[in-house]
Amino acid sequence: MQLIRALLVATMLLQLFVASAGVRGRSIADYTHQRWSEESDAPRPVFALAQDGRGYLWVATALGLFRFDGIRFEPVSTGIDLVEHGPPSAILVRRNGEVWTNFERSGRFAVYRNGQLKFLDAPRAPHRVIAMKETRDGTIWVLTERIGLPLMRFQGGRWTSFGIEAGAPLDNPFSMVVTRDGTVWVSFTASVARLPPGGRRFEFVRRERGATGRLSLDPQERIWLTERRGTYPITGPGGRGSPPPLRHPYATDSAKIRGWPIFDREGNLWIATYYDGLQRVAAPDPRGAASAAEAVSRVERFTVHEGLSSNATAQVFQDAEGNVWVASEDGLDRFWPATLRSEPELRQPAAFGDLLLQARDGSVYIGEASAVYRVRPGGRPEAIFRTKVEPRTLCEAPDGAIWIGTDDREVVIWQDGRTRRLGQKVPVSDTIYDCAFDAAGNYWVTAALGGMARFGAGRWERMFGPTGDAFLPKSMTADEHGGILVQWNDRTLNRLDGSMRSAVPIPFGSYQPYDVALYPLPPDTVYVAGRFGLARLRDGRFQSISARRLPLFSGLSGMVRTPDDHFWLAGPGGIVRIASADLERTFSNPDRTPPMQVFGPDDGLRSRPHSHSRHSIVRGGDGRLWIATQAGTLWLDPNDVSRSRTPPKVAVSALVADKLYRDPTAVTLPAGRSSIQIDFSVLSFSNPHAVRVRYRIEGQDADWIEAGSRRQAFYTNLAPGTYRFRLIATNEDGAWTEQGAAVEFVIPPTFVQSRWFALLCGLLILAALWLIYRLRTAQLASRIRTRLEERMGERERIARELHDTLLQGIQGLVLRFQSVANRMPAETASRAQLEAALKRADEVIADGRNRVQDLRGADEPADLPDLLKQRAAAVDFDPVPTIRIVVEGKPRRVDPLVSIELGRIADEALFNVARHARAGCVDITVRFGAHQLGVEIRDDGIGIAEDVLENGHKPGHFGLIGMRERAERIGGSFSIHSYRGMGSAVTIALPGRLAYADHAPSRLFSRLFPRRKEPSRG
Repeated sequence: MQLIRALLVATMLLQLFVASAGVRGRSIADYTHQRWSEESDAPRPVFALAQDGRGYLWVATALGLFRFDGIRFEPVSTGIDLVEHGPPSAILVRRNGEVWTNFERSGRFAVYRNGQLKFLDAPRAPHRVIAMKETRDGTIWVLTERIGLPLMRFQGGRWTSFGIEAGAPLDNPFSMVVTRDGTVWVSFTASVARLPPGGRRFEFVRRERGATGRLSLDPQERIWLTERRGTYPITGPGGRGSPPPLRHPYATDSAKIRGWPIFDREGNLWIATYYDGLQRVAAPDPRGAASAAEAVSRVERFTVHEGLSSNATAQVFQDAEGNVWVASEDGLDRFWPATLRSEPELRQPAAFGDLLLQARDGSVYIGEASAVYRVRPGGRPEAIFRTKVEPRTLCEAPDGAIWIGTDDREVVIWQDGRTRRLGQKVPVSDTIYDCAFDAAGNYWVTAALGGMARFGAGRWERMFGPTGDAFLPKSMTADEHGGILVQWNDRTLNRLDGSMRSAVPIPFGSYQPYDVALYPLPPDTVYVAGRFGLARLRDGRFQSISARRLPLFSGLSGMVRTPDDHFWLAGPGGIVRIASADLERTFSNPDRTPPMQVFGPDDGLRSRPHSHSRHSIVRGGDGRLWIATQAGTLWLDPNDVSRSRTPPKVAVSALVADKLYRDPTAVTLPAGRSSIQIDFSVLSFSNPHAVRVRYRIEGQDADWIEAGSRRQAFYTNLAPGTYRFRLIATNEDGAWTEQGAAVEFVIPPTFVQSRWFALLCGLLILAALWLIYRLRTAQLASRIRTRLEERMGERERIARELHDTLLQGIQGLVLRFQSVANRMPAETASRAQLEAALKRADEVIADGRNRVQDLRGADEPADLPDLLKQRAAAVDFDPVPTIRIVVEGKPRRVDPLVSIELGRIADEALFNVARHARAGCVDITVRFGAHQLGVEIRDDGIGIAEDVLENGHKPGHFGLIGMRERAERIGGSFSIHSYRGMGSAVTIALPGRLAYADHAPSRLFSRLFPRRKEPSRG
């Protein structure tokens, strides 16, 4: 038993070995190629290339130094006079992120840091710089073209030159490599030398006149020499020891080499030549080629004939993702290992798409325009049948024979290396469309408008009558039980099982019916694909995924399920890979968008899968997937998918406001700047179309914004503040790189936008409101004062009239009556009566004069407390209470008009106290406030009745009403407070601007708004 197991294992390993040995290695034709040249406005010629840690590709050209993000060539050396300094000739990206270059004419070194390219304070290079390298300890080595002074070193802040005194030959330097241990290797026209770490003199390892060799390092750090005899190693791994015995050097032509050869990370040698384009040797053997013929055949070439931008190439460079870049006289070229590869034998695609058939033994059969090929597992295409008539169908019979239906309705049978014709044409009136074998071994053929036929028992038979709208047989296949599945007409799928026929409508939805592709998969499941999307028939019921929801599912013409439980779908949108579990969940929830990988032009899909093929993708026994495209058949190995394993990088390249801020991280913009432009880059060169980018300003944008193909973001009407712009990206795996890139920028406010300006405006508004208020109050005070003055003037007029007319007239009468009395006898009763009358008349005149004096008010004291004291003294109290005058605050001069009115109010209040209160004590309080004058007259009498307080007066009495009216006329407030048995208090309060004679606002208003003087009247 163990022996049997060992034999089985050995057999399986042998099969795997044979299969892997049969699949050819990747050639230069198996790379996708893209170029940037004159048509894409690329700067040219290109001299040198490098890549920084963020992913930018740095490009030294005759037009200056640029950095490239896959879309834009951004000039970096703007402002440097290239006429004086010449173009940059070499680039070095240091481990600390700095980018160094050297300008050819002036020999000056420049460094890019903090968004600016500036010249270094360093010695000038003695000649054009060819290369710059950095060792692990940060030492920089510079190779120049100067004969006798080829090498410069920058270490510890000091520059050192290595020339003739260090043993350098009087010879042209050509190339330089540095191994990991710090050894520097330099090639000259006739020699190769090295400078060990810490060494001071060159050590020569080879001398050969006219070799003109260039050096390169393979992944094991062997030193390879490419010279006039070819390419071969000159050391063992690590740059130490001797190489293995050389059989034949690879036949590269050193006379055409311009730059230096490089090995990519996969071990392939790339060589930039001066007139013959690009050369490549796939994984060269350190022992060399086995024969002279192999030495020549292993050197591949890629020139302008294949699409290279120019045959004059300068340098080859491999970036972090694995892209190989070529600098040329006319631009830039990129090579990326293609996932989909072609076979040189398959060069004549069929007009309606190559036919693909997966046989049970693992072979794949490919029908092209004039031949049918067989591809064994791990093998190359072998022609098994050649014809002048294009094959139209391929089917495998139960015995393994391949039945080939041709365009002239012939059937050719191929089996065991021999072909034979069936001898009878298919009895249909149209081109053969599809074919299948049923469980009984019968051969079925559809022909759409030509109907359907079956071959069995040695003869053909027309099936199901003539064609019409109800019968247009097209796509056909056999299910796992041997039943025939056929697209019966535009809308119906039928299953034929012997004499039984069942029909199911195809769920086209609102789409127009069209041809479909059928894929039966166990257990008892049939997939139907078409323009409408993808449907699955299981247990007699369809489930659908609409193409409107997933456009990639529209027009699928091929489907394969691989052992790793993934589906591969071929359609106009490319090759789609989706996990079976994700597809199952999408059928259960058609609104769901599943994670998918899409393979397109960047992966080598040079043409879309052919729309007329019913099986545009099949799987061979070696696991390779074969795809029929418009331009021919390609294949891919699911285990060798060329995808960048590094997450996509993004960078904010510039912020543009009043000026350009390159590589910003934190920027303070000019005050008041409200519009900005942010330029960003997606630094993924291998799968740029698979990268999605989002951006947002935190706190400004409600959600992430999809950038699409744009690489700029514009913002307008930004308010002053601090902002943070973020950028994230994802590739086809759907996982977003949350770290992404970010830039913070501050927009300071202008003075008008600042808080101080807002505060100032608030203060000005408050001041204006205060001024308006003061002016209004002054205006009101002036009006009140004017009314008081008018009243006073009227009283004075009345007083004058009384004095000048009534009193003077009475006085004259009294005098006349006195003269009459004087002439009468003194003892008579008449004279006594007349004297008594005259005495009474004198009293009336005196009282009239007092009344006139009261009307004029001219003698009212300006001191309010004294005035109130006099008024209190004049009241006829019975009994006389204790009267106290209380002054609060600093006394001020009160306007005479106000004093008069307050005196009148005090008279009435004191009269009421004397008449009704029966008080023992009366307190008169005068409060001089800064903004208010108050007068309070309080007694300890019996108080005022509640009904009088509620009504504001006693019926038939108007004392309280008069006091209130007088207070309101002078702009004051009046209130009475009384509690039964506890006395009462009369309070008058009025603003200081009205009460005080020296109040400023009144004078201010009088200056601003002087009253017009009334004209005098005669």
